[in-house]
Amino acid sequence: MTNLEKIKDFIDKEGIPVVQMELEEGCAMVVKRAGLALIALDKSQINSPEEEYVVLLHEMGHCKENAMYTTHVAREEHKRKEFRADKWAYLYALPFEEIQKHVDSGLTSDEEIAEATGLTAGFVRNAVEYYALYGKCIQRNEWA
Repeated sequence: MTNLEKIKDFIDKEGIPVVQMELEEGCAMVVKRAGLALIALDKSQINSPEEEYVVLLHEMGHCKENAMYTTHVAREEHKRKEFRADKWAYLYALPFEEIQKHVDSGLTSDEEIAEATGLTAGFVRNAVEYYALYGKCIQRNEWA
């Protein structure tokens, strides 16, 4: 089962429909009404299965962290909700220990780790930066 299939299965088990539709802004969003959520996804703006996986991870982070907001929310609140969604995605898909394991095995770039994990290089880079915020820095074995 691919990562994309796994996250789609997880979302399905959570009872959250994924609806494909054309979106004017962004490639995905969570819509929540009366306690029910759905993920709207515009596949025409997504270029690869890895990118779709990352997008669905982020949107699921909004659902799992209840990090919802309206278009009229203050900028700081918007940033906090996006951060919480990203945090969930990083912890779910790329725990710090997994990054360190890949570095210990000789992978040295975001692109190499992305290829090994089925993620995007941008997601890996952002995850490394997130963990660094909390003092978890990648240890590179110079003698490997």
